[in-house]
Amino acid sequence: MSKYRQDISREEFERIERYLLGSMDTAERAAFERLLSADEALRNEVALQRRLISAVEVGAFTASLTTEQEEKTPPTTGKQVVYWRYVAVAALLISVGLVGWWMYRQQTVSEDNLHAAYFRPDPGLPVVMSNDSAKYVFNEGMVSYKEGNYEEAIGIWEQLVVENDATDTLHYYIGMAHINSGNGLDAADHLMPLSQNEYSVFREKSVWYLALLKLKEQDYAHAKRLLMQLPEKEEAVELLDRMAD
Repeated sequence: MSKYRQDISREEFERIERYLLGSMDTAERAAFERLLSADEALRNEVALQRRLISAVEVGAFTASLTTEQEEKTPPTTGKQVVYWRYVAVAALLISVGLVGWWMYRQQTVSEDNLHAAYFRPDPGLPVVMSNDSAKYVFNEGMVSYKEGNYEEAIGIWEQLVVENDATDTLHYYIGMAHINSGNGLDAADHLMPLSQNEYSVFREKSVWYLALLKLKEQDYAHAKRLLMQLPEKEEAVELLDRMAD
């Protein structure tokens, strides 16, 4: 987390953006690259912003899936620049991914394989570039999460929990990082309170992933009780039916 500067100005922020997106003219680009060669802090900042943009390309397809969630979440402070230019890519990724997932689910699976058939890691939130310090650090953790560096993401986010009030978003994604790392007990510690909070936008997701954890542990009775809390989730109803066969 020491690679970025909390005092970066809006003007410099947008200048880095223009450089990375190739929208500078020749003269401005040459001048900027001269600055880069002489300023290590600026080079570090550019490198981090490049990682963020790369993560947006990976994670933009979740944008349409999280719109409702973001509307329910209190707005963050600080100015944000959202890379909606990548959303066009999202439609293709969603269509290909969902078709493949549907075809896979239709295969006959034994009870022991139900977890593998239904578990999909949460892909994470779209990454937005921000000069708000806490949001910036959260996004750095999300980049690590999307890259599969779950322990690194957990470390970044847990530090945010220490330094700031823990939010449902932090608890949920720390829990998801633990699941992806194979730490079911630690994941449950973060997801259980959310699953019991009817006002949390992460309640249904937390119940779903807790049910899958219990399924993996072969605690079928507990898994069924959790799935029964999701009567409007098609996958949960379908999974219950398969467990009853």
